[in-house]
Amino acid sequence: MRNSYLGAVCGTLLLFTITAVGQHSTSGSVVKAKGPTTSDEVQVTSSDAESKLEIVPAALAGTNPRPQGDTNPEKWSFEISPYIWAAALKGDLRVRNTTAHVDASFSDIFHNLDFSFATAAEAIKGKWRVLIDENYVNLGTTGTGPLGETTDVQPTLNFFEVGASYAPVIIRNKNSTANEPLPPVFSLEVLGGLRYTHFGLGLQRGTNPAVEGSRNLVDFFGGNRFKIRPYPKVTLIEKYTLGGGGSHFAWTFSSTVDYRFRRCLSAWGGYQVLSMDADEPANVVGFNGHLRGLIFGMTIHK
Repeated sequence: MRNSYLGAVCGTLLLFTITAVGQHSTSGSVVKAKGPTTSDEVQVTSSDAESKLEIVPAALAGTNPRPQGDTNPEKWSFEISPYIWAAALKGDLRVRNTTAHVDASFSDIFHNLDFSFATAAEAIKGKWRVLIDENYVNLGTTGTGPLGETTDVQPTLNFFEVGASYAPVIIRNKNSTANEPLPPVFSLEVLGGLRYTHFGLGLQRGTNPAVEGSRNLVDFFGGNRFKIRPYPKVTLIEKYTLGGGGSHFAWTFSSTVDYRFRRCLSAWGGYQVLSMDADEPANVVGFNGHLRGLIFGMTIHK
């Protein structure tokens, strides 16, 4: 290895010398280049005053430099996603001894939504992510009592999730560069965390006085998230979680499409479902059903 290295150095110096002798009679500027292993300077004459020589040591000729598009695994990056979930409610609700059954159709999604606002944030480092999601939904709908009586239903729900994910599989995009980073072609994440849920519920049957109550519970959850990028600016995202604890059982599923129209900004939308069985006779408020609806937002990439 050492002999081949010295041979490459000598060959390079010989080439510079021949070039200098051959161009000695012409006018031009002189460019100085340092040898790869010593501080000796070699003078090379060039007819272009702005031309530069770059010497690559033979020992580095066979190495593969790191692609510009690869992110530094030691550097943190962030994603902030404000969004709206237009959720409709379906299931059985209870406040003490007053119950109601709600069965909202797909066309009722926006009619049932009084107010919704949510923000998700992710901190990314290498294959790890820290996940935070705050989601507030205020609904207004009608249901039916045990005898078919019309019941006014006013649920307020707040979901707060905190967790982490690890991506054991990441297929990076070979066309990604430092100036234009592109999402991976495919990634698989394993995720888990805690979900805090606040239920505020008001039921009013006919002209009877309204009954109100609230309940707080905490669930553990785990699941997976898949990201597939079929086109340069489009990413398909599928996510599900399973869990329980404060509730008997809860699961979520979302399917969204993300369009990255700027380096630091993307828009996305899709459909999301949250199902929960959380009805105990000892609790003031009970819920056994699911929320479902359209979800859309934007993501700031930093």
